Amino acid sequence: MHHPGCLLGSRVKTTRGSSVRPISIDLFAGAGGLSLGFEQSGFDVKAAVEIDPVHCAVHEFNFPETTIIPASVEKLTGDEIRRRAGLESKTINCVFGGAPCQGFSLIGHFTSGPAG
Repeated sequence: MHHPGCLLGSRVKTTRGSSVRPISIDLFAGAGGLSLGFEQSGFDVKAAVEIDPVHCAVHEFNFPETTIIPASVEKLTGDEIRRRAGLESKTINCVFGGAPCQGFSLIGHFTSGPAG
């Protein structure tokens, strides 16, 4: 299932008639599972926002062409993400994100208590 606002698997036409991969941004990026799926579906994932430094390092290893933004999404604006990723004048075709796992994962549930 894909979001109707995303151009899953399609290419975007430029003014000169050539086509390019649509641009996307990953929020709550983690190690990059959703980034991988979006790249395999034809997107260029140009930025990934992740608060955890370990996951930032893993994402950067897995996707060296993606700008990693090590910050909370609560403290970022769209303009800030665009600026950090060098996307000021580019069209962003899709912003996607996976829900943070803490509220859904059973790992550590019994040792650290409920997280979500």
